Amino acid sequence: MLVVLGIFSILMVVIVNVFLLALNSQRQSSLRQQTLANLRYVAETIVRKIRTSEIDYSYVYDGDGETGIAGFEQELSLIDQDGNNYIFYLSGGEVKLLANGQESAMTDVNEVKIVSLRFYIDPVTNPFAEERCNDSLKPAANGCLNNTISCTVNDNSGLTGFCICNPDADVLSSCGTQSCDDAALGGADDNLGLCLPFDVQPRVTMVLGFESVGGKPEDQKRIFLQTTTSSRVYKR
Repeated sequence: MLVVLGIFSILMVVIVNVFLLALNSQRQSSLRQQTLANLRYVAETIVRKIRTSEIDYSYVYDGDGETGIAGFEQELSLIDQDGNNYIFYLSGGEVKLLANGQESAMTDVNEVKIVSLRFYIDPVTNPFAEERCNDSLKPAANGCLNNTISCTVNDNSGLTGFCICNPDADVLSSCGTQSCDDAALGGADDNLGLCLPFDVQPRVTMVLGFESVGGKPEDQKRIFLQTTTSSRVYKR
């Protein structure tokens, strides 16, 4: 009887441990699935909006402490084909959406905590902006090289031509479009180029970081997702 009770006790301890491990694994899996569900909803919503909208380059991106687009941004401003404005940003551990001035939360901080939301916008300037000039019109300050009228087309008909720039100079002061193409003149002059727009569609790389809420600390999982989406709005 003592041997039987000893064996039975050992088996019970093993079975209970296996049951607890299975229960803990199920709890972790449930929290992970809940986190992924929130992650997919937010990511798919933002990606769909990027595809059907254009990036608002006039927005003041200063959420990261730097004004303008440089490196990663903590907010993304979009304008759809109907002129509606959508801004996605992180606030209080939640992804917020500001649609035409109306704020709403896309996630619930009681279910999942957002630990990171970053947007990498490329190119950093509007690729549809064209810097042109003619005899009667020139771009704004810092538009053309030395802020003078210097065009590739001059037929006195009012048609515009692209500005000439210096690829060896500071692109920001040489071209308003920040894109001085030194090969556009066919190699005629190594010191001259054309202020051309970027020949790419705007695209956004989004990095989302989620953390499950509730349960034991060891059950809380942090998940990161990265995806790149191009705008399908073509304006050129």
